[in-house]
Amino acid sequence: MIGLLSLQIHAGFRMTYLQGDVPVDMLIYTQTSPDVPMLVHDLGEMSALMNGDKSMEVVYDSKVAWPMQWYLRDFSGKRYTPSGLGAPPTAPVLIVSDELNSQFESYLSGYTATDYVLRWWFPEDVYRGFAIAPEIPVGRSALTSASQDTGPLDILDSILSTISGQTSAENQQELFRLLEYRDLPSPNGQYGFKVYIRNDLLPMFNSIRYGSD
Repeated sequence: MIGLLSLQIHAGFRMTYLQGDVPVDMLIYTQTSPDVPMLVHDLGEMSALMNGDKSMEVVYDSKVAWPMQWYLRDFSGKRYTPSGLGAPPTAPVLIVSDELNSQFESYLSGYTATDYVLRWWFPEDVYRGFAIAPEIPVGRSALTSASQDTGPLDILDSILSTISGQTSAENQQELFRLLEYRDLPSPNGQYGFKVYIRNDLLPMFNSIRYGSD
C-alpha cells in the first residue's frame, strides 16, 4: 500500500510540476508542444520591434488553426488561409503544417523555414503489446496476425506471457526506468509544422529566438 501511494505521489508530482506539457505519462495523451507558446512569444517580440504592437501579419493554415487561433488571439494581423495562397505572399511570417506544406512551398522562395512541433503524444506501443485486443486493428496490440486465435484463453495467455517476460533483468530494468524516470522505450508521436520567415526579417527573428545581441 505504501509503495503504491509513493508511486502515485511520484507520478503526480512529475506531471504537475515537471512535465505537464510533455507526454511521458499515459494520463497526458495528446498535448500542445512547448514549441507553440515559445514561438508566439518570439513573434510578439518581433512584431513589437517592427510595429510597436502585435499588428504584424501572420498567416496560418487550416491544420494549425487550432490552437494557433487561440495563441495568436492578440495579433490583429493574423490571417487564416485554408490551403494554398493563390499568389506569392508578402507577410513577414507564415505558419504551415507539415501536412499541407506541399501546397505552399512553391510560393515561398523568399522565405526560410524552421521546423517546430505542434502536438505530441504518448507512444501507444509502450502498452498496446500487453495483451491481444481483437476489437482493434491487427498490429496495434499483441494480435500480430489476422489468423491468430483471439478467444478468452488466448487473450489470457498473451497477458501471462507479457507478465512472465518481466522475469528477465533487461525487461525489469526497462520497466523500472519507465516508472521511475518516465524513460520511454519509444519516442513521442509528433505532428509538426514549419514557420516561414521572410528572408529580410530572418536576422531579426534569429536574434530574438537565440537571444543574440
